[in-house]
Amino acid sequence: MAFRQAPPEGLVKFLDRYYDEVKQITDKLINRNAYNALSDKIFALHKTKGQARSREELEAYDRLYDKELLDDDARALSYDGRRFMYAARMFYAHAVDDVKKSHDARRKLVKHIESNDDRLQANPKMYIYALNNLLISSIQLHNELEFHDTLAKLDALPSKLPNTSLTKDLQARVFESRYIHETDFLIKLARYDEGVVLNEKIETLWEEMEPNLDRAFAVTLCNNMMCLYFGAGQYKKALQWLNRVLDSKDEVREDILCYARIINLILHYELGNQLILPYLLRSTYRFLSKRNSTLRYEQLVLDTMKKLLRVREKEELPDIFSVLRDKLITLADDPFERIITEDLNLIAWLESKVSGRGYAEIAAEKLPR
Repeated sequence: MAFRQAPPEGLVKFLDRYYDEVKQITDKLINRNAYNALSDKIFALHKTKGQARSREELEAYDRLYDKELLDDDARALSYDGRRFMYAARMFYAHAVDDVKKSHDARRKLVKHIESNDDRLQANPKMYIYALNNLLISSIQLHNELEFHDTLAKLDALPSKLPNTSLTKDLQARVFESRYIHETDFLIKLARYDEGVVLNEKIETLWEEMEPNLDRAFAVTLCNNMMCLYFGAGQYKKALQWLNRVLDSKDEVREDILCYARIINLILHYELGNQLILPYLLRSTYRFLSKRNSTLRYEQLVLDTMKKLLRVREKEELPDIFSVLRDKLITLADDPFERIITEDLNLIAWLESKVSGRGYAEIAAEKLPR
């Protein structure tokens, strides 16, 4: 060891410095691992459950949230520790529907990664991931300026990297992030005709890119494309992309899969597939019954679908749709039921059935002002 060559009179001081450095390194490693473990646990629950839809799920997230570690930036002692801290905050805040707090964590994570160009160059996927999450919350907050600024950073990334870094895998990560958020942006603004044009562009690239896509991200993109086709009234195309979601059930969050099954019923109804609807209803009932808690909107939609199958006169339809619409309106402010007004707005669809107006027109009217 180096201290054996130190002069005797300086040996104690040398050892003090040596073991101080060892302690600092050890403390940083312990600190980093604590943040890593916390981030991984919150992410694992988030990946399985998504946003909390019940009191029990909220409590599960709260049990994981360590205020002592996560509420003070200065507690993170290393670059990685702070990165894990921001990620944990982001996932927790998203899970409990605190959009502003989640957005703040995402913005800090992007700036933190940009502050160390060597680490960014060494792991560009980490930066893509951070930009990906900032795009999500920019859309949620209707911050168009930050959305486009962040998208520009994503577009510029390949030109900042050496050609040897532009692997097919990295190109797939950029593809996922760009098109997931472009499609989501158009959904949130009810620009469905623009969305169809974008979908057709994605379809020309799909066969080449799909083998390298992350399965969870691929499912998200399929769902977004379905929503855009639905909004444009192209139900057959919407069903094609929804089927990709349903066929990927192992990669789909439980809340998204439940909603996808409800939309599946609606699409088959719109397409006039009356013969298959009874089977789909029974299958959906069985699937939902296996959950610990069925959301109220799910039961209401299923009950209404059963009524629709018994209708003999078209004149009966507006009243049936109107009753369901009014019941769902009472649920719209419930954070556990809010999915009914998100990407594919069930209330807007029902209003279109009652009024005879187009879904796209009504969805645009319901956008936040």
